[in-house]
Amino acid sequence: MEGMIWRVRISNIQFNLEEKFVKAIVTEIPTKGLLRSREPVWDIGAGYLTYFSANSWATGYGMWNLNFDPLFIETIVKEAASWPPGFGTKKINRRVHKIRRQFTVESQTNPLFEDRGSTTVLKELDS
Repeated sequence: MEGMIWRVRISNIQFNLEEKFVKAIVTEIPTKGLLRSREPVWDIGAGYLTYFSANSWATGYGMWNLNFDPLFIETIVKEAASWPPGFGTKKINRRVHKIRRQFTVESQTNPLFEDRGSTTVLKELDS
């Protein structure tokens, strides 16, 4: 799935401090212009290298990342609606990454399972 861009909803976030693991359910939101996933619902998880911020969640080793910035998502959805059929994965990726660079002002990312700060992040996730 690396290199694929979907609009998704994240739910059922669960974490285990002892095992240093967090997981969630991903549900695709079909969006004009973006490719469709093979499965509309799937699980994701990440271990001790995972990072969170106010606007993102990433595995920490490059497998995947999620962006929660509403303005970024709105920009992508509007842009994708104008792409012609068959725009192609490479073109989609280049365009989304170009837009993403415009949104580089992001809150501090923190390792989820680092001793300092991890409890705060987990309490925010739990609420």
